Amino acid sequence: MLQDCEKLKMDKYAIEAKGLFKTFGSTVALKNFDLQVTKGDVHALLGPNGAGKTTLVKILATLTRPDQGEVNILGKDLLREPKAVRELISLTGQSASVDEELTGRENMFLIARLLGFSAGDARKRSKVLMKSFGLEKASNKLVKNYSGGMRRRLDIAVSVLKIPSILFLDEPTTGLDPRSRNNLWRVIRALADRGTTVVLTTQYLEEADQLADQISVIDRGELISEGTSDELKSSVGENILHLYTAGDSARKLLIVQLAKYGLKIPSETDSGGPVNIRVGNTREAIEWLDKFRSNEDHIRSFSLSRPNLDEVFLALTGRPAEEDPGQGGKSPGSKFESDDAVSSDPREIIEVVNPGRGAGITTGKLMFGWRSMLKIKHIPEQFTDALITPIMFTFMFTYIFGGALAGSTEDYLQFFVPGILVQTLVFNSIYSGMNMHTDISKGLFDRFSSLPIWSPTPLVGIFVGDFIRHFVSGLVVLIFAALLGFRVSAGLPSIALVFGLAIYFAVSVSWLFLILGLTMRSLSAVMSLGWLLLMPLVFMSNIFVDPATMPGWMQTFVSWNPLSWQVEACRDILDGIYDMRTIGKAILASTTITAILAPIGIYFYKRER
Repeated sequence: MLQDCEKLKMDKYAIEAKGLFKTFGSTVALKNFDLQVTKGDVHALLGPNGAGKTTLVKILATLTRPDQGEVNILGKDLLREPKAVRELISLTGQSASVDEELTGRENMFLIARLLGFSAGDARKRSKVLMKSFGLEKASNKLVKNYSGGMRRRLDIAVSVLKIPSILFLDEPTTGLDPRSRNNLWRVIRALADRGTTVVLTTQYLEEADQLADQISVIDRGELISEGTSDELKSSVGENILHLYTAGDSARKLLIVQLAKYGLKIPSETDSGGPVNIRVGNTREAIEWLDKFRSNEDHIRSFSLSRPNLDEVFLALTGRPAEEDPGQGGKSPGSKFESDDAVSSDPREIIEVVNPGRGAGITTGKLMFGWRSMLKIKHIPEQFTDALITPIMFTFMFTYIFGGALAGSTEDYLQFFVPGILVQTLVFNSIYSGMNMHTDISKGLFDRFSSLPIWSPTPLVGIFVGDFIRHFVSGLVVLIFAALLGFRVSAGLPSIALVFGLAIYFAVSVSWLFLILGLTMRSLSAVMSLGWLLLMPLVFMSNIFVDPATMPGWMQTFVSWNPLSWQVEACRDILDGIYDMRTIGKAILASTTITAILAPIGIYFYKRER
C-alpha cells in the first residue's frame, strides 16, 4: 500500500522537495522548505527580492546543492542523478545568460548542438526561433549590441530550443516590452498545455495571477502560503473595505481610530490611497462603517471588493510587491534595437522533435573550441593585444638594445626570438582566467552547467580555445621574426617540438589563471593579480639577456625559474641541439605545475558548479 501511494505521488508531481536548507555564510537562504509541483502546471514562486526564489531554482536546476533536504524530479533523485535530471529540464536564469561576443544565431546554434541536435537540425531550429522571438533581423549581429529586451528574448529562445519536461523561468519577463510579455505568456500557457511543467519565479503579481495554476509565496527563505490565486485571495479575507479619506490628516486620524480597535495599517501602504480593511462579508463591512459615523466628515467615500494579489502579498509579507515596469530598456552602450516582439502564435515555438540525448564528449569539446575560434574572429583586439607586446619587444630589443647586449642585431635576434615565443604564449594564458570569469559573471556558466553534457566540457573547451590561440600567436611571432632575419637551423620537426614544449608550459600556467577566474570577484582583479605573478617570472628570466651578467642572487632565481627552462630548451632545439636533460627539465616543469595547480583548479570548478 505504501509503495502504491509513493507511485501515485510520483505520477502526480513533477517536483517534490522536502526539508531544504541552504545557507551562505550567516545568511539563511532557505529554511526547512517543502515544495510540490504538479505535472503540467504553471507553478509561480512569488516573493520579494532576497526571499530565496533564485536559490530554490538553482537547487532544482542542479546548479547548487542544498545543505540539507531531498529533491525528486520526475522520479529522479536530484542529488544522486544530476545528469539524468539535466536531460529533463531547461533554465532561463535571472539575467540574460547569452554570450555577448557571439551573434544571436551562433548562440542558438551552440546550445542546440550541445543539447544533441544535429548540425542541420540545429540551424533549422535556430532559424525558426530567431524569427518567432522577433530577432530575425538581428540574427547575425553580435549580442553585445542588442538591447536589454532583445537579450532577454534570445535567452528565453535558447531555453526552448528543446522542449523540456520541466522549464524553470527566473523572472523571465523582466525587461520585456508589454507586447512581448503578453505573447510570452501565451507561449508559457501553450507549453503547459503540451505537458511541460513550468516553474516561474516572479515579483510581479499580475504575472502570477494570469499564468499560475498554483502559487507559493516565499519570504525570508520560508514558504509562508500556498494555493491557487483564488485560494490565496480568500485566505486574507473574502472582501476588502476601501475607505477614501478627505486628505492626509483625515487619513492619519482614521488609522489612529483603527489602532484602538486592534487593527494596524502597514506603514508601507500608499499614503495617497485608501485605507483597506479585510472583512468577511457585507454585514461586517456595514458594522465597520457604523463605527466610523463620528468620522463622517473625514471619510469621503468607500467601496467593497475582493482582495487582489497585491493585498494578499502585503498581508502575508508586510511589504508591498514590486511594480512591474512593463518596458524593455536598452542596455548601456547597445547599438541595435529591434521593434519586433515575441510571436503571438506559439505553435512554431513548441512544435519540435527533441533530440534523444545531450551532446557527446567529442561534440561538446569541438563546439566549445568552435566558440573560442569565433571569439577570435569577432574580437580580434584580444589577439592583437597578445601580439603587440612581443612584436614591439622583438623590434625594440633587437634594433635598439641588440648591438649593446649581443654585439650585433643578428646575434641578438637569434638569442631573443625563442624567449619571446615562450613569453607570448604564457601571456596568452591569462585569457583562460578572463574567459572563465566572464562566463561566470554573465550567467553563462550556470547555463552550461544546467545542460545534459559531460561536466568538464566547458573547462576542456577553454583549453581547446587556448591551444588555437597559442598556435596562431606563436606562428605569427615566428613569421615576424623570420621577416627580421631570424633563421632556424633545424627543420619542421624541431619547430613542432618547440611549439609542443611552449604550448604545454602555457597550458600548465593556464591553471593558475583559471583558479583566479574561478575565485576573484572582478575581472580587473584577475588581470591585476595575473600580471603581478607573471612579471617577475618574465623579467627575472633568460628571455632578454644572458643571466651571466646578473647579480649572483638573481642568477640563482633565474636558474630555478621554470620559464627559463622552457626558453633554454627552445633555444637549443631551434639551434639544432637536442640536450635531453634540458628538454626533460622543461617537460618536468610543466608537468609539476599541472600536477600542483590542476587539482586546485578542478576543486574550484566543481565548487562553482
